[in-house]
Amino acid sequence: MVTLYRLISVERRTACELREFWSRITHEIKTPIAGLKAFLQTLKTHDLSREELRALVDMALPQVERQQQLAQNVLIGQRLERGIHDSALEPVRLSPFISRFLQNHALLLSRCRVEFDPLEGAGLVARADPHSLHVILDNLTDNALKYGGDRPCIQVRLVAEEKRIQLRFCDRGQGFDPHLAANVFEAYKRLRHELPEGRHGTGLGLYISRELARAMGGELVAESEGPGRGACFTLFLERERSAV
Repeated sequence: MVTLYRLISVERRTACELREFWSRITHEIKTPIAGLKAFLQTLKTHDLSREELRALVDMALPQVERQQQLAQNVLIGQRLERGIHDSALEPVRLSPFISRFLQNHALLLSRCRVEFDPLEGAGLVARADPHSLHVILDNLTDNALKYGGDRPCIQVRLVAEEKRIQLRFCDRGQGFDPHLAANVFEAYKRLRHELPEGRHGTGLGLYISRELARAMGGELVAESEGPGRGACFTLFLERERSAV
């Protein structure tokens, strides 16, 4: 009877978490669609100058990127759950890779201060899958923008070890209790009391990022000194042997 009770409790808790997850998915889908609808309605009903049109497009594009990232996370999450994700590892020069990523996301990061010195790890080469690395940076950026405060600041650093490279991605925002560091990577879950009111997320991004890091033979860990003191995510990647 005790075992049966525990099984029923686990099943109910799992069902509750899945309902909450799909509720968040629905919200994440509706929000950018509402923004795009407003954009199209404005185009239909107003004669806009080139400057006004450019400003509206700049507002709409991040919504498209958000929708694209959500679809990508759901698809990758499904593949990971079925154990069919493969990584194609190759030498990746991290500093130019990160510089291109930040440049391509300049519009999304326009309200954010980014600190990255491309010369700091200019010669570091990792053994990585470029697509997986891009997805991880996408999710870490999204996380920093959501929970980095009203004026997010992102610091990106490369640190060399003998056999590994650390890619440190830090913000100065909400943070979390140190003992909850492992919880932030749990699929379909979210730190309910530790996150700001009105902030939403699917709970998939960080889970996917850690699984992709592990598929590359690396690891992703989270650190924070406490609520309101920012968070730091460190991606460990294998260092390319010919570059050591």
